[in-house]
Formats: sequence, C-alpha cells, structure tokens
Amino acid sequence: MLSIECVSPSNKRYLWRIVDYLQRDAAAKGVKKLDSYFDSFWHQLGYITQDHSKIWVALNQHTHHLYGYMVVSTNLTDSTIMYGDTLRLEFFEILPRHRRKGVGRQMVNWLQERATTKRFGYIHIPHTLDETVGFWEEMGFTEMPGESGLCWDCCYESDDKWN
Repeated sequence: MLSIECVSPSNKRYLWRIVDYLQRDAAAKGVKKLDSYFDSFWHQLGYITQDHSKIWVALNQHTHHLYGYMVVSTNLTDSTIMYGDTLRLEFFEILPRHRRKGVGRQMVNWLQERATTKRFGYIHIPHTLDETVGFWEEMGFTEMPGESGLCWDCCYESDDKWN
C-alpha cells in the first residue's frame, strides 16, 4: 500500500533519502563536472530543498521505503490558497526499481484529488520528457494554448477543455 506524505520537520529523514538517491543517480550517470551549474545535480538539489512543505514522498506504507517524490509550487497544507490558482508540478520522479508498477499513477491521482479539493484551477507541468508524455496524457493532461508543458483542469472533466 502506498502512503504519500509531506516532508515536514517531523519526517525530514525522507529528504535525506531523496538526496541519497539523487547522488547515486548522478554517480551512475557519470556526472562529474557540468558546463553549467543550472544543469547540475546541486542546482536540482538546492531547488528541491528550498521549502520542505512543497516536497511530497511516496512510501511503502508498511516498510517506509521511498518509491518516489514530487515537488510542487505551493504548500498544499496552506489554507490561504486562492480559488483557481495554478499548481505547478516542478519535479516528479519514481525510483527506477518502482517504475511501471502503478506508483506514478497513484501519486498523480492523489495530486489530482488534492488539487481539486483545494480548488486549484489547473495542475501545470512546465516541462516533460518526450518518453513520459504518453503517461501524462493517459492521466488526463493536455496541451494548453499559450502555455508550455501540459495542464490538467481541476474544475471539470471534459474532452474539449480548451475550446
């Protein structure tokens, strides 16, 4: 069973699991020195750790093993969210050994339910990898005129959202 929790002061140990994963991933890819700091592991890590209340982890409910994580643009526990705001999904990653097992789908379903409950207007993914576009489209995300990336309308389900 999957549990999705915020990395808050009470469970920062999950943040260190993300750091460990990112370090191992960078080492496995042979990342030593990049031309640009902004393309680097350290930049990604710095961005992710700016605000712990925006980091959500997917864990095995029984073993507490990390399955994946996502970073959103807004604190989802904040009660001052304005109706219709856009929720940006900045980072979304499933650890390789847990991919293609439904973890990503469960995380996105959870995020869609949370965004709808909090009365966001849209979930926006600013950039996606080409190989993941099919997954996002299966989850109901579409291109939105005038925006890069993909969006999901939190207000209603329709085949013709943007026309």
